[in-house]
Amino acid sequence: MRAGRISRIAAAALVVGVAVAAGAAGWRAFNAQAQALAAQQKAIAQLQSQVASLRARGANQVDWTAIAAEVAAKASIPAAMSVAITVCSDVAAACCFADADSRAADAFAS
Repeated sequence: MRAGRISRIAAAALVVGVAVAAGAAGWRAFNAQAQALAAQQKAIAQLQSQVASLRARGANQVDWTAIAAEVAAKASIPAAMSVAITVCSDVAAACCFADADSRAADAFAS
């Protein structure tokens, strides 16, 4: 009878050990998911802030196309020259936003 009692105690200890190990593994997985979620929320908040900043900067941008058209009209600049001024201003604006986009991408990658 003594051998049966020892084997029952060993079996119970094994069951408890497996349950504790499973609980610890589940707790580690839960903590890892919580940390990943917190990191994602931080990244989302940073991106939302950057988007808001870019939108505000875009709203404050000068409308170079309208200024070029007004200058061309007042100075009697030929239409072809006015178009060239407009294209140059649009390219400059696009470069400005492309630079801001690349800085935002760099910030997100780090």
